[in-house]
Amino acid sequence: MAKQKTDYLIIGNSAAGINAIEAIRERDKKGKITLVDQEDTPVYSKPLLSYYIAGKVDDEKLLYRPRDFYEKNEVVTLFGQKATAINPKQKKVFLDSGEISYDQLLLATGSSPIFPNLKGVHLKGVFVVRKFADAKGILERTRQARDVLFVGGGFVSLRTAYALHQRGLKVTIVVASDQLLSRSLDLEAANIVRTRLEQKGFKIITGRDVTQIEGREEVEGVILDNGELVKAQLVVIGKGVRPNVSLARDSGIRVNKGILVDDYLQTNQKHIYAAGDVAETFDVAREERALNALWPNATEQGHIAGLNMAGAKRKYAGSLGMNSLEFFDLPLISMGVTNPYDKEDFEILVKRVPEKNIYKKVVLKKGVVKGAILVGEIDRAGLITGIIKEKTNVSAFKEELLEEGFGLIRLPDSLKKEKILEP
Repeated sequence: MAKQKTDYLIIGNSAAGINAIEAIRERDKKGKITLVDQEDTPVYSKPLLSYYIAGKVDDEKLLYRPRDFYEKNEVVTLFGQKATAINPKQKKVFLDSGEISYDQLLLATGSSPIFPNLKGVHLKGVFVVRKFADAKGILERTRQARDVLFVGGGFVSLRTAYALHQRGLKVTIVVASDQLLSRSLDLEAANIVRTRLEQKGFKIITGRDVTQIEGREEVEGVILDNGELVKAQLVVIGKGVRPNVSLARDSGIRVNKGILVDDYLQTNQKHIYAAGDVAETFDVAREERALNALWPNATEQGHIAGLNMAGAKRKYAGSLGMNSLEFFDLPLISMGVTNPYDKEDFEILVKRVPEKNIYKKVVLKKGVVKGAILVGEIDRAGLITGIIKEKTNVSAFKEELLEEGFGLIRLPDSLKKEKILEP
């Protein structure tokens, strides 16, 4: 490749990078855009990987944008390339095959799965679920596997477990904590989910960890910390992700847990922006900087970063942690602060309808909603999300938040108009 020059350089070919390209083209039709990514494939929707594994979508429906997206937007693509270093003063990025000079740079490098330091973790049949190649590998493995075991009980694990259960595999989930979805749900909500899964044949082991993966060349099972052997011909690791910050850190860009950005998603280095899973942004519910590695956050951040790279001055309002699932006709959503550590500063409202598997919890601080859990009945989730982001004081109608009939009529005029105008 030798040396190249570009107006806009984007490292990362996923939600943040793609939305940045579209935003740049809104303001600049002719500037040269170059995209670098280690994967050698057009952009696809990572939230749909579990649907791909379940056989609900094929390769084409997995695509996030049409295959001619890059051509239509006049993007130079350098797929299968790794960025190895950045020189902010010279405004250069070094790749395996050469170097690129840029005017504006976006780091949308995403995150990588956490691999526990376990004996046997590299045996054939052990996977994570992060990339298209992972999903293809898992599908290939299902041809010979009968038993699948998940190490970790987060959202990615449960989505994938549900997909493989639909394919007829026997599913075991091992969770080190005392509940599923410990980062998003409280114990009561998690137990509703657990009961539903166990009713459908899932085996769920909590309070135990995997100490070793057994097998010679291929996985045959795992050993738990109590010495128990659990057989499995397919093991999926779901222990979370960590942001890919090494490129930034080694280049003098400020990094905490993620890359630190300002209200315009710019780093401490001029002309260098960050968006998506790698960006540490202001959390509107927690009122502190946080990593909220979610697809909707990445799309919004990418769009705003792209506009600002092209000369706008668009502020980013902040991110919100949120996750949703639905399996076996049981929907759930969690958002914001769901398990406050210092309960004295918070007010917690709960509504239960056990016979219908309905559980609703709203967390407030000084009359402002900071988070919520909705299980079984989630149709007001959009309104509650808006209330959190608007920091609306709900003291006058807080009890109604949990009622089935809660709606626009109780909202302040500004938020009411916003919701009415939503497509």
